[in-house]
Amino acid sequence: MNFSIALRRLGSLLCCTLLLSAWQCGGDEPGLDCLDGVVLGPDCGVAANAGYFIQLNRAIPEAQTQVNSTNGAAEYVISAINVPAAYRQAGRELSFRARLATQDELAALGPVITLCPQHGKIMYLENISSSPCR
Repeated sequence: MNFSIALRRLGSLLCCTLLLSAWQCGGDEPGLDCLDGVVLGPDCGVAANAGYFIQLNRAIPEAQTQVNSTNGAAEYVISAINVPAAYRQAGRELSFRARLATQDELAALGPVITLCPQHGKIMYLENISSSPCR
């Protein structure tokens, strides 16, 4: 009898643990994938002059890594297509979530009409803010 009670309690505990784990992993937590960045300037390799280079505070797989010629530090840069007008100035700081731009989002910009190289993957920003990530 004591064994069956202990087994039921263990089963209940395991079930509650699994449910709590699924609940915590299921929702979007603000700031979970938050990135801080600084706008470097326009990316002429994106259609409709809609792209902007942003230097990130940390590496992500989609970023281009470059070496700062002054101090030798690694810098991580992305190109994003939907930077709001208020942030389209070199030196402007912002925080955001980033994902790869879809083919539909890129196609909506129209054709690339300037002759300059395209660097890396084009990103789409979400949850854009002037407040730093927490």
